[in-house]
Amino acid sequence: MAKPPKNLWKRIVHHFRAPTFEELLEESSESLDSQPVQMNCPRCGETVPFADNCPNCGSPRHPTIDQRV
Repeated sequence: MAKPPKNLWKRIVHHFRAPTFEELLEESSESLDSQPVQMNCPRCGETVPFADNCPNCGSPRHPTIDQRV
């Protein structure tokens, strides 16, 4: 019977190993970076790109706070 290559077991173990924490963290951060940042407008309720003012209705991102005494 022919002797298997030396690195056969290393390749088998590498094929079936679980991903490391660093690999999972890198994969999840890459997927988060590829997603657009969006917000829900407080006035119109639409999901729009994140900005200071809503592109649909022009209202500010946060409702204005009345600071009168």
